[in-house]
Amino acid sequence: MGQTSENPLPDTYYLDYFNFLLEFVQKNYHNILQSEEHQFIKKFNQLSHNGQCTFVRLANRKGPFFRQSKLAYREIDNIHLSIDELHRNEFISFGKEDVVSSFIFLFTKPEIINLSEAYGWDNFFKRNQRKEDIIFSIIEQVPSNEVFEILFDEDRIIFFESSPIVNFLKLLFFGDQYSDMTQFVMRDLGNIKLENFDNVDFTPNFHTREEVNEYITYIEAYQVFKEARELLTPVKVYTWFTDAEIESPTDYGSKSGKLYSKIVLKLGKLLEQGGFLLEALEIYRNTDQPPARERQVRLLMRLNEEVEAATIAQRILDNPKTATEALFAKDFLNAGAGRIKRSTTLSLKAANEISIVQDPGISVERQAVQHFRAQGYEAFHTENSLWRFLFGTIFWSETYDTTQNTFHHPLQRLPSDIQDKSFYDKRASAINDKLKKLRSKKIVLQTLDEVYAEKHGIANPYVYWSDNMLLLSKKAVELMPLKGLKEVLKMIAIQVKTNSTGFPDLFVYKNRNYHFYEIKSPTDQLSAQQLFWIDFMHKWNIKADVLKVTWES
Repeated sequence: MGQTSENPLPDTYYLDYFNFLLEFVQKNYHNILQSEEHQFIKKFNQLSHNGQCTFVRLANRKGPFFRQSKLAYREIDNIHLSIDELHRNEFISFGKEDVVSSFIFLFTKPEIINLSEAYGWDNFFKRNQRKEDIIFSIIEQVPSNEVFEILFDEDRIIFFESSPIVNFLKLLFFGDQYSDMTQFVMRDLGNIKLENFDNVDFTPNFHTREEVNEYITYIEAYQVFKEARELLTPVKVYTWFTDAEIESPTDYGSKSGKLYSKIVLKLGKLLEQGGFLLEALEIYRNTDQPPARERQVRLLMRLNEEVEAATIAQRILDNPKTATEALFAKDFLNAGAGRIKRSTTLSLKAANEISIVQDPGISVERQAVQHFRAQGYEAFHTENSLWRFLFGTIFWSETYDTTQNTFHHPLQRLPSDIQDKSFYDKRASAINDKLKKLRSKKIVLQTLDEVYAEKHGIANPYVYWSDNMLLLSKKAVELMPLKGLKEVLKMIAIQVKTNSTGFPDLFVYKNRNYHFYEIKSPTDQLSAQQLFWIDFMHKWNIKADVLKVTWES
């Protein structure tokens, strides 16, 4: 079967993608690859065409165990010969007695019951038990070598020995442990449209073998942590973390640093929820990523360590990483010895109200839209999407500036530093130059139209491509003050990760009158990020407020 209108990809598209990945990695990571990887690539290239196809098919499947009888691909002739070729070249092995408990799950429940009846294992379980329980009963009662021999006689079990090295090569290409080869397919099927990176010299994700190995260490630690928290008590997970002596990275903003901080924050929360305050405090001290410092302050107050709590709160206020951190520190220090009065709570109490007959079938935001439309306003639930659209289109060229060394492969949708402080630091001059050029609303509107026409459909998570969104964004530009618009866009760029969220729910206007409203039902709370944007918009004369909804009886 070749390419058709229904299937525009060639039969062995997956092999083309894998070969592209190998060539890309050899070119961009030659200083990182060692003899093991070079030897693997050499041996792979010496396989027959069918052998290569079979290898990649296995590499792309969830493994590492497979039943040979279940492998069948119309583009691969005599797949059993290809399996033997992979075995001769040590890319795969056949069965492993010591992991029989893993590959027995490849068999269906009826198959296991039939084998059990044939070999006298059916006395160890009841037929109505779950498959997992039946398997555990067999493993407990029957010697593993006996189970292995019988299963292997039933079907040849393949163990894909090459998973570690394939995962290593994919890590170099993609730069993370989550991405996979389906991204190639999505691009070539037209499911996603990517920015043009022709003639771009991509920057490596990693520069040294040590850097890669460090990241792999944290990947493995995070996997162990996820398993441990499901099986062990919080204290035992804490003991694992301290005994493992996982080193704190030098840069919390690096790939390794972010993964390490993720472990720390999740473990700290786990310990807090279990009531282990001292242990949680000790864990939170291992990172400065939010909300670690806030949690330290709260824990110290519960432990009656007011002086140290105030010291950390002052550090937060002097150098906040997010608006949420800054507001917490401000409220805490303003409280002194008294009870903390949250600015978000006070602002919510002071907000204006509208009264609506409740419709449980739709959201409170949608009901507020209907309320304003009934009064003759144009009203839309835009929330973050309008502002992200403005940010993404206005700063398109700055975001996709390939001279910033933040694009690492041709499938990338955003620069790798988009959620880091360095995004703005690296582009500050270009971003401020762009803002200066936006001397009038006419120029802003023209920029929106030009980028929309030229880049429409290109995958950018910050831009929702919609004619309606373009019209709403242009209307917002026409109505709000130009200076305020530019200040909001700049503030998003300064800290994209957090500042691209928390915007008011509704955009409401009638003629030249407009307003942005953060809608809150009687049970809703106002977040610090939402209050940040309301206050910031007030500062730059953009009409924005919190609006409470009360339900009519």
